[in-house]
Amino acid sequence: MNDNQNTNLSALLAGLVIGAAAVYLLNTENGKKLKDQLLEDGQKWLEKIAQDIDGAQNKIEDKKEIVEEKIAEASEKIEEAAENYVETLTSVPEHIAAVQKKGRKFFFRRGAHAHHHVAES
Repeated sequence: MNDNQNTNLSALLAGLVIGAAAVYLLNTENGKKLKDQLLEDGQKWLEKIAQDIDGAQNKIEDKKEIVEEKIAEASEKIEEAAENYVETLTSVPEHIAAVQKKGRKFFFRRGAHAHHHVAES
């Protein structure tokens, strides 16, 4: 047998099994009871899955809120840090200018006194 014949035979056998099961479930008293039980169990199973999905969605929403809060907190801290760095960076040149000014006064004053003492000697 080739693959095409095997496939056809498999489909025929599957159809026979499904058909026999359908006849049993729909036409016999035991089959009807079994079908009803299977449907009832299936309904319970689907309800449980729906509850689990709802619970998972609630957990996801709760976690989403927590993550959003953490992101907002981190964003605020980053903004504060950036503002502090900007303040520090803008104050550094002012500090350097003040130190340079003091240095010039110190050296020019000393230089004037040093020249004055040298001239007197």
